[in-house]
Amino acid sequence: MDDQIYEIVAKTLNGESTGEEKARLQSWLNADPLNKKEYEEIKMLWQDAEEVLTKPEFDATVAWEKVNRQIGYSAIEESHKRKGKTINLSVTIKLLAAAAVLVLGIFLLRPFMEDGLKEVVAVHGNESITLPDNSHVLLRKGSTLKYPAEFKGGKRQIALKGEAFFDVTRNEQQPFIIDAEAVEVKVLGTSFNVNCGQKKAIVTVASGKVQVSKGRDKVILEKGQEGIYTAGKLVKGNAVSNGYMYWQTGTVKYDLVPFASVISDLSKILAINIKIDESVAVDLQEKPIAIEFKKSTIKQILDDVCLITGCKWSYINNEYIISKP
Repeated sequence: MDDQIYEIVAKTLNGESTGEEKARLQSWLNADPLNKKEYEEIKMLWQDAEEVLTKPEFDATVAWEKVNRQIGYSAIEESHKRKGKTINLSVTIKLLAAAAVLVLGIFLLRPFMEDGLKEVVAVHGNESITLPDNSHVLLRKGSTLKYPAEFKGGKRQIALKGEAFFDVTRNEQQPFIIDAEAVEVKVLGTSFNVNCGQKKAIVTVASGKVQVSKGRDKVILEKGQEGIYTAGKLVKGNAVSNGYMYWQTGTVKYDLVPFASVISDLSKILAINIKIDESVAVDLQEKPIAIEFKKSTIKQILDDVCLITGCKWSYINNEYIISKP
């Protein structure tokens, strides 16, 4: 990233960029998917830095001394100002705060993110990771996992952004806890899939038991069950297929599952909009079907579904519509 773009990013995150600067930033983002990824990482660091710097327990002098030793900005100490318990930063200093957070391993941001923090970003494809306790993680492309070099204390705590499949080594004395953005996931030892974002999360269990919580709300999931958090609600249900494995295997199988449920599940796992038109009779929508897809394209999947149900599909306004022939 060149200095001018870096400055425009800082001004944009601080709400001070002009229309021309916003257009240049958008052009840079559109030029390369990696640029967008870099921007999102800087945005996250920017927000985290602001959170840290406004904490009552944050000692700015000590923190900046650490930054100076790491990145050599001797002038920073004179540039920052304290007002009560709040630190007011200029665009440049706030950007350095974000850089400092990166250099220092996101110190003070979360209790478990201390010395030895490791971060894996699955940029080019799915990433296989072995954690310090020999638990295994398959991290989906585009996702991020953060974990310490060693699990200390009474818990094993990590952070996930995106999606991953976990096979956790059992340890009843040290629960395994995942900060999964919108929810928290807690297990002793089991295998399960987590797909999370800031406002939505889906946890599906392959074996053992998993606890999913959001604030005071919590659900206990067993094999074949899933916990879904969306629209501010946490609910528990049965997974209609092995679709949560689709991003790993490219295979999904339905054994006498209602037609409408198959479409709903496909829409979820393929991350596309598929809708059954009201012209399709209710009894057909409720009819159980058995079908399996192996590394099929969306077209092949819809062709096969329509073949066994006697329907047709079309693509209108970024949505796949299944209707009566």
